[in-house]
Amino acid sequence: MTNREFAGDFALLKVLLYPVAGEKEGESVDIRELVNEINLYESITHTSLTAELVISDVGANIISNYPLLGQEKVVITLGTKTKNYKLTYYIYKIGSRIVSERNQAYVIELVSFEALRNETVKVSERIEGEKAERVLNKYITDKIKTEKKFLFDPTLYNVNLVIPNWRIFDFAIWIGRRSVPDGKYQNSVGYLFYETFEGYNFRSIDALINQEPINKNNPYTYAQANVTNNPDTDLYRIYSFRSPSVVDVFKNSRMGLFCHTEILFDFNYRKVYTRKRSIEDFYSNTSHLGNTKPYSTNTDLKLHDNPSRIVFRPLLTQIWESQKNLDLSERDKFNSMFSKSVFRYHLLDFNELIISVPGNMDIRAGNVLTVSIPSPELTTSNKRVEDKRLSGKYLIHSIKHTLSRRVVLNTQIKLTRDSFGGSS
Repeated sequence: MTNREFAGDFALLKVLLYPVAGEKEGESVDIRELVNEINLYESITHTSLTAELVISDVGANIISNYPLLGQEKVVITLGTKTKNYKLTYYIYKIGSRIVSERNQAYVIELVSFEALRNETVKVSERIEGEKAERVLNKYITDKIKTEKKFLFDPTLYNVNLVIPNWRIFDFAIWIGRRSVPDGKYQNSVGYLFYETFEGYNFRSIDALINQEPINKNNPYTYAQANVTNNPDTDLYRIYSFRSPSVVDVFKNSRMGLFCHTEILFDFNYRKVYTRKRSIEDFYSNTSHLGNTKPYSTNTDLKLHDNPSRIVFRPLLTQIWESQKNLDLSERDKFNSMFSKSVFRYHLLDFNELIISVPGNMDIRAGNVLTVSIPSPELTTSNKRVEDKRLSGKYLIHSIKHTLSRRVVLNTQIKLTRDSFGGSS
């Protein structure tokens, strides 16, 4: 039995601001009454959590009176009657300020502490014979100084490289594109580094795709009207949906998604190697969420066989420890695997679906969801027919939670997959 009166029933309990200057320096000030709207963001392509406070400041003028300089801590507490969520951010920007007599409106931009800390911490050192996840965990704990969880999928190879004065999060993204998962996904490549409310994640794309949907028994379903009035079942209702881009062959061709020519430069031996890379070389060795390939090999265009772009890249050697003493043909396995990551990342958001659903703070970027979208086609039996192109399993690319003064939490979810069709 639920204690919610309706799906998305949330309350904003506190918005505590901790000024870093002025008379109230170090004290907590509750600015909840000034907050007109809160937006909370998660994404598998963002290394840190972000948020926005839309402020309607009538007479208080906290920007000048506290004053607000940036770097202030903000603690947001919201929840239902049974569960609260406490989120900590720091101010990094104040913008869109409009002043009219005693009334003013502006947006306070927030980010997690670690994102600001990352700007001041850089790494210049050699890594020899360590797994990428161990290096990242050490950097995030010891240099970024976070106590948040670090969730990861084990990588296959130890790495051997020099980090040239990079930010830690930049290194995480770079090494993620070159990491091969251990275990049953060794023929694939590609990791994502991102933050959710659960902590930091260094996750294999294939492992994410192969997760069980978190709503396996309750697909998010589009319905035009609320007829049940049951907060638990209505939680899985889709208010609205849209597909920003269904097919764009020009864009994908110019990115070299279907086929491209790769020119490798071996600076050690002053040699150049040229080869053709096709999506056909990659697609069958990786995991997918849908049944239908996003390309065809049966047309006269032969997009999978005719290079549409030239990619220049240095020949990468001695990145994986187990490869460093091998000859070129054997070491080339690393470069072949990295070539796969070009296709993997381009395809990650090939098929997009954006859905608006009742507020749910327990879903995460990187989860897999199932959705059911009705087909617009007419049937003689008047039965609901599912749109096979839109329905099925998706990876959650990003999430936007919006809490307004009406005490209703709405969640907008961007879903992606690298294929078409129903669930696998």
